[in-house]
Amino acid sequence: YMSDMEEEPFGYCKLRWEDGIEVVITQLVFYIGRNTPHNIVDLHLGQDPTISRRHAKIQYNFEKKQFEIICLSQNDLKLNRDSVKIRDGPQVLRNKCVITIGSCPPFSFILPSTSY
Repeated sequence: YMSDMEEEPFGYCKLRWEDGIEVVITQLVFYIGRNTPHNIVDLHLGQDPTISRRHAKIQYNFEKKQFEIICLSQNDLKLNRDSVKIRDGPQVLRNKCVITIGSCPPFSFILPSTSY
């Protein structure tokens, strides 16, 4: 995700909540979950016990040239309202797809574009 450097940092993609909060993803492997004293994730979603320490991983698949999300938790996540479990393996992240983890408000996956 590139834009005017004075406005936003460089990133590969971003996550956006309905209230306008955005997180720019600046690495090719990005962990989402719940921070603990011995486990720090890239995106901490809160202390909700339904959110695992490492609940999900967003990664770039160089072979397929796409971003993917992998559920790492016994607690599912939702991708566009469809339940995703550990056994389901990597799921393609398409622009503006909606991800829900635990009781955290849903957020959208946003790919770079000239217009948002």
